[in-house]
Amino acid sequence: MYSLVIVDDELVVRDGLAYHFPWEKHGFKVKAVFACPKQALTFLTKNTTDVLLTDIRMPFMSGLDLIRQVKNLNKKVIMCLISAYREFSYAQEGMTLGVKYFLVKPTSFDEITEVFKKIKTELDNLFPESSIIPETDNDKIKKTYSIMIHKTAACSLFSIASELNLDESYLSRLFKKETGKKFRDELQRIKMDKAAEMLINPIGYKIRDISIALGYQDMQNFCRTFKKYFGTSPGNFKSRGKT
Repeated sequence: MYSLVIVDDELVVRDGLAYHFPWEKHGFKVKAVFACPKQALTFLTKNTTDVLLTDIRMPFMSGLDLIRQVKNLNKKVIMCLISAYREFSYAQEGMTLGVKYFLVKPTSFDEITEVFKKIKTELDNLFPESSIIPETDNDKIKKTYSIMIHKTAACSLFSIASELNLDESYLSRLFKKETGKKFRDELQRIKMDKAAEMLINPIGYKIRDISIALGYQDMQNFCRTFKKYFGTSPGNFKSRGKT
């Protein structure tokens, strides 16, 4: 799941976006919701998010000003503007700030789905499948890897076998036969490679957030696994990545 922060001063729109659209179905989880952009900025100063969805016209601080401030934090966040105002000047100013995604109120589920499908594709490209999936002609193995990549936190041999309508033991044997590796070892490899990518990513993910994003309920367990895999702690790995 990619994290999402929503900012809009209109209660009906804000609640509609936050609580009625099926975000998790499309690979996103709402991390925080704000009516005030200044409160959102305070939150984003201390926390990370993958996507910021913000209105433009708001009291005290506009969505464009919020985006400028977030960019000044040197955090890589994908921005999406939503506004009832169709004037080209707003979109033009947003584009100068690097905004590529726009929604116009009133918006529909289909429009939100289409825009966030593009955003998810951009985020997925941080972890391209071609660099992870081994060469194989077996569609079941290809699908298994795809699920491991896109549902890393929630997947298991049992859940993937169920999704593919296969017997768990059969999938385990097939996986070993086709790849020469054990499923649990490959799942751990994918998790650790993703952890390494996230630790050095300019977004500035916190170690706790990474552990949760990869399905570890216990951060210490994640840190032990990471150190065993890479020979150094996540903190040291992150520090080295900045130098």
